[in-house]
Amino acid sequence: MITNKEKDLVLTWLCENLIPERLIQLDNSKLSELYAYADLSYEELHAILTYFQREGFIGTFTLHRHLNYLRLTLFLQALEHFQRGGFTAV
Repeated sequence: MITNKEKDLVLTWLCENLIPERLIQLDNSKLSELYAYADLSYEELHAILTYFQREGFIGTFTLHRHLNYLRLTLFLQALEHFQRGGFTAV
């Protein structure tokens, strides 16, 4: 089960490392950094990103397991949610 703490870890990393409103591609080293920071599996990260997309925090994303890259756009809504304390503050 994915917790609010895990969603906050991903949200924090994205907000602290990406430029909002720009299409960004994370290469192998940056994506590995995200996996390590949040301590998540591919399936868990994919589920969280799918949730973020439904909530309007990110645009359409591509998370490629075998090529090990992530492409997405971080929206300002994510930064606003992060600045209000994220999921654990709700």
